[in-house]
Amino acid sequence: MGKKITKKQIVQELMDLKSVEMWKIRKKIERLTLKFHKLVRHQIDKKTSEYACTNCNHKHTDLTVKLKTNKKCLNCGHKFEVIGKHNKIDSIRDYITLYENNNRNELVCRVFWFEMVHKKDKCTFKISQLTEVLRLNVDRDVSIKKDTYYVSGCGFRHYDGYKDWKQEKSNYSSLRQYLITDVVYTKGLKNVIKKTKYKYSAMDIVAKHSRIDTLHYLDFWYMHPKVELLTKAKCFNLIQDLMNYRGSMSEIERWIKIDKEIMKIIIKHNLNYDQSKMAIRYKLRQLKYIKLAVRYRLDVDSRMMKRVSKILDYLDEQKMHCSFYTDYLSMAEDLGMNMRDKTILYPINLSEAHDDVMVKYKDVKDIIITEKIQAYADELKVYVYEDKGLLIRPAVSQTELINESKMLNHCVRKYAKNMSKRKTAIFFIRDIKNPNNPFVTLELKDKNVVQVRARKNEEPPINVKNFVRSWENKFGFVGW
Repeated sequence: MGKKITKKQIVQELMDLKSVEMWKIRKKIERLTLKFHKLVRHQIDKKTSEYACTNCNHKHTDLTVKLKTNKKCLNCGHKFEVIGKHNKIDSIRDYITLYENNNRNELVCRVFWFEMVHKKDKCTFKISQLTEVLRLNVDRDVSIKKDTYYVSGCGFRHYDGYKDWKQEKSNYSSLRQYLITDVVYTKGLKNVIKKTKYKYSAMDIVAKHSRIDTLHYLDFWYMHPKVELLTKAKCFNLIQDLMNYRGSMSEIERWIKIDKEIMKIIIKHNLNYDQSKMAIRYKLRQLKYIKLAVRYRLDVDSRMMKRVSKILDYLDEQKMHCSFYTDYLSMAEDLGMNMRDKTILYPINLSEAHDDVMVKYKDVKDIIITEKIQAYADELKVYVYEDKGLLIRPAVSQTELINESKMLNHCVRKYAKNMSKRKTAIFFIRDIKNPNNPFVTLELKDKNVVQVRARKNEEPPINVKNFVRSWENKFGFVGW
């Protein structure tokens, strides 16, 4: 058994780390910030101008081009945006991370803060400050900081030579929201990772090809090792959404088993979670329709699956969300309109057609809902049950639901529409001696008892609870 390593020893190890050759970090920063350089135009006359490059500090004379357009520097060969001599170039303040191993092959993270400033008189845009501000032993979650202090409401501030290294008492997770580490020095990173417990994490791929916070990724990989498969497929948008608690790895695993062809599309286009979900649900293979499905929040039932592409084209033409369209179709169908007629399925002006149908629907809404509840109740009568002085039966009308809600002082009246659409089923539990007096209300959904409520949403008495369990056992229901 090895000797126990104390927190004090880890802190001292971090303080004793060898200094980094800053020119390597500078070169990485210069490559990353190349796109922020400009060509500063000094107009000589109407036809010619002098251009000064902030990258190589070279000046040349050429034909005048419009501001905000891109032009190639004749010296360094890069294309930069052309700005006027009075335009301001904003400073860049950011962090860059370097990873290395200690003598126990634990992962050590070193964070550098840099600032790039534009000097107008010299026409340069270069690194004015580069300093190491944080060292972290990732495996032990112990860190030290330097030249760093916190300003309330503004985050961390850094001044070179301001303070010496000292231990950070809070763990790194509390610092992460300020010390952003999505820019990583990747040279040699693969070999560094190989020697640590993160060797199968594929974190070097994340660092090289995305702007995902690498430390956050390592935490996520530790909980869900199979994310490595998505990383190797470069599904970075999907990974980012998973890390932000959109969806779950188990859900992604189901997608892979369901449709491998769609997964190829997800990989090819680096789709995010919402786009991937739409592609899987509606079997979409074209990127255009996947994006439209997300934009217009596609949500249609199985009857419309064959014409999803046509519906998306129609929604894009009308610039309307899918819920507005399906609401119109639902009302039109309830009114008995011919749903095979294309002029009804795809009206020229959806907004006007929706308003027109809604006016007609209001007049007969209660009748339609009651008729649908009654039809559903007729099917639910097979679940009528009596035992030990209690009776359970389905609600048969909207009026009954309103009366139940009024007498028991709860909100079951709001479930009328959902019951008419068979999204849920409402049952009344009664005393056999007083079958017309509201007592307890039960909701059944997909053979699951969702809730059982007495007056004012209170828990029902023990005899009712036993009665419900007996009813569940008889008909194979679960959930309560």
